[in-house]
Formats: sequence, C-alpha cells, structure tokens
Amino acid sequence: MGEKNIILVVDDDNHYRKRIVKWLKPNYEVFEAGTGIELLKRIMLLKPDVIILDVGLPWRIGGMAEIIGGDLLEIVLEFEPNIQIIMISGTVDDGKFIRRAFNKGAVSYFLKDEVNSQELIDEIKKALLKRQKILPEKSLSLIEIIKRILELDNIIRKEFTKTYTFLDIDLVKSTKMLREEKNHERKDINIIYSLNEYHEYVKETVLKHKGEILNSVGDEGMCYFEDPNEAIDAGISILEGRGRFNKERNRLKEEFNFRIGIHTGKVILSSEEKKAFGEVLHITGHLQKNADTNGILISKSTRDIIKRKDKFSDATELPEDKIIAFSYKP
Repeated sequence: MGEKNIILVVDDDNHYRKRIVKWLKPNYEVFEAGTGIELLKRIMLLKPDVIILDVGLPWRIGGMAEIIGGDLLEIVLEFEPNIQIIMISGTVDDGKFIRRAFNKGAVSYFLKDEVNSQELIDEIKKALLKRQKILPEKSLSLIEIIKRILELDNIIRKEFTKTYTFLDIDLVKSTKMLREEKNHERKDINIIYSLNEYHEYVKETVLKHKGEILNSVGDEGMCYFEDPNEAIDAGISILEGRGRFNKERNRLKEEFNFRIGIHTGKVILSSEEKKAFGEVLHITGHLQKNADTNGILISKSTRDIIKRKDKFSDATELPEDKIIAFSYKP
C-alpha cells in the first residue's frame, strides 16, 4: 500500500460510493463498505486513517434492532478512537444531528449534493493532520474477525437487546420563549432556573411511573420504560400537570408547552452507560416532532399493546417511517 493513507468509504448507495472512490483514488489507498458488518471487517483488517460514513447507513444487529450511520459513528470510535470520521448525508438536517455527530467525534459533515472532489480532499487533509499516529497492530485473519464478530453479536443480543417503550419530550418554540425574556431583569437566572425545573418535573414524573431518563439535552429529553402502559401514563401525567407546573415552577413570561412522542420496539441499550442504539429512537423523535402542541403522538405498535387505547384516536400516517400514529390531547 506504499506510503499512501488509507481511506474507507462507507455508503449503501453503490453509485455514490463509486463516485467518491473515483475522486480519491489518485491520492489515497481507497476501500469500500456497503454495510455495517463490512465496515467493522475493514476497520480490523485495514486500520484506515479516515472513514467517510453515510449518516443513513442501515445495519441490523442479530436480526433485531437496527443501527444507522449516525449511531454507528460512536461504535466505530469505540473500536478505533484514532480514526477520523467524516459524515455525509443525502438529506438536509435541522442542525440537531450535525451537533450530535460532532459531539460524538465526527470531524466534518457534508451534504452529498453540495460537496465536490476538491472540498472533500481538503477536508481529508485536515482530518489526517488531526490523526494521532500509532504503531500498526497485527491484522486479524478473516476467521478471527468472524469469530470476534459472532462473539460480540451474541453478547449484544443476550445482554443488551430488549423491547422498551420510549418517550421523547420537547419544548415547543423554546427559542421564541427564551427570547421573550431578553428585556427582563434577572433573565439568565430565570431561564436557568425554569429549564432546570422543567427537567426535574419530567424526571420526577418518569421515575414515578417506573421509567428511566436516557438523556436530556437543552429543551429535549428521551426516557424509556419496560411497561408501555407506564410510558403512556407518564406522558398523560406530564401534560395534565402542565398548568400547575407553569403556575408554581416556571419563572418565565411565556408558558411551557410540550410535544411528546411514544414508540415501542427492540433496541440495544446499556442502562449503566445511558446509551442506546436503534431505529426505535429515531421513530420516537419523529413522532414527537409531529405531535400537536401539548399533545402526544404514539405509534400503532404501542397503541396495540396498551390498556388506554380509547385515549388515542385520529389515525395519521408518518410517510418517512412508514408507520401509523394516533394522537392524544387533554
């Protein structure tokens, strides 16, 4: 392979992957992967310097929970923390994923339709400068790689894969709400206090209904429950207590308004590390974004297994996820 750096291009779109490879071949040793399993094999065999990873790359673990490229980023860096990862996406993102990608360790992010060959090469050069050089490890044989992957797959399925019901909550128009405080005395103190009370209110309600907080960042929080009925009760309790919360715990001029999404499915989750991977999380987030203000939107798969079915009506379709959803509003 000479002195050339190794670049791994990972995308399930064969046409686009070949185009990137063609751009990079003159300057680098370039290899390809079209699936998550191929990606891990190439990492162990090749020890690439830079990976160009598609945000939407799907990978189904053990025939169960599905991981996509955004979550795969974190797994890759657990394998090889020195690898530099450039994320690419075929769709325009609202900015939240881009921030998450950088927080998890990505060094750059591009839209497929907007990047050209020179821009990508320039970004790879920057990534290579950041890479900490380490002594190459002995490459594993194909059989050793397969054994290791099967061992890891078995551990993931037995110890970390389980069905949970997820609840995602977000503040509606929080930017506008916080902006309204700009001319108020002690605005910063009021904002910090009220946002902290909001997260405490959600946490108290979730724990009361035997759930756990997975993460809470800014104005959004993701929670999970073993019992879907408890997730539903928690969501309804949060909305029913909103008036009292605004009266007793919110110091801002504007009222707090919520959107909640709830979905059930298999996911890979470590309760100790508070980390979860799977398509279930993304669908829950999409349900939340499509919910009415101060309402709940749940998937059909959740409605089918809960006791309070009568609380949810007005079926609607989410084309992006190809699911039917049902709404609730107090």
